[in-house]
Amino acid sequence: MSMTKISWKTKRKGYWLFKNGKVKKEIESPKRIHFTVINNDEDKQVMYDKTKNNWSCDCRYYALKLKDCSHILACKLFMEEEDAS
Repeated sequence: MSMTKISWKTKRKGYWLFKNGKVKKEIESPKRIHFTVINNDEDKQVMYDKTKNNWSCDCRYYALKLKDCSHILACKLFMEEEDAS
């Protein structure tokens, strides 16, 4: 997982979301995985497109910057842990 373009604040929040069990895998199909990230204000929906190797999130940060947000980072960490077990 490349994290060179992610700010330290985003990394810190992503790790916190992951470590505190805020990531929930909702649905996995042959082409996509849908996650819910439980957030203080509002839950965020994250999708991983397996065919395009592409992540997206419905948060404002992702919509404005089109860069990995803390929610996507938390889901990537969740998948890494799931693959390791």
